[in-house]
Amino acid sequence: RALGYTYDTMPIVGIELDRSGSMAGVTPDPMTTGAPPVTKWVAATQGVSSFLQDCEVARDSGVAYVTAGVRTFRSLRGNVFESVFASAPYGLVKPGTPISRAGFEAQVSLLGPGGGTPLADTLADGAGELAEPPAPRVAGERRYLSLLTDGVLTSGSPLASIPDGSLAGTVVFAMGFGTELDVDYPTLAQLTAKGDSAGFDQVFHGEHAGTIDKFYTNAVARAIGFTPIIDPVLEL
Repeated sequence: RALGYTYDTMPIVGIELDRSGSMAGVTPDPMTTGAPPVTKWVAATQGVSSFLQDCEVARDSGVAYVTAGVRTFRSLRGNVFESVFASAPYGLVKPGTPISRAGFEAQVSLLGPGGGTPLADTLADGAGELAEPPAPRVAGERRYLSLLTDGVLTSGSPLASIPDGSLAGTVVFAMGFGTELDVDYPTLAQLTAKGDSAGFDQVFHGEHAGTIDKFYTNAVARAIGFTPIIDPVLEL
């Protein structure tokens, strides 16, 4: 970076995790086929945990070094944005450190959902606190921001307050948790339109294991310069 360049295999990825009251609603378990429904909050935290495990494996194999940060969002008397990692808001995902799957699971287990859902303000928070600060940008670099939510905006600024394409250099992904009837997919699509186009689907839903795997395969693998060759949605 000091010389003005970086690699696709050194991505910066920010994650905004919906902690609003609607995430207490149930959804089919996206991690275990045939299991009883779990809350959207539990499903979303399981998804982030899986992502961090993938980052650890990629680092240990020497194929990618992911700098990631995770923040929760909700509104109480005002907007509340909080980092999940205890030691720092972001860092290189590495086993045995606070910026790891184990570090995330230890901290997020202390949290629960409640309050409103300020999606537009969350997007601005993620861009300002997770996508930009880790390192100065270099020419042509793309960064990545993922929102895990049910996509129902209930508080804060309207989405129109952020112009489409204004988050230049950042690709926004959105995953909705819940059934197709209670996730606001048009709003999720509006969120992704605020950043760059990735050239493939940027809106996903977390209704079952196949789709959550597909989110991480498509969004994360392509972000670090790999192209998936097998569709992980396998059904009997």
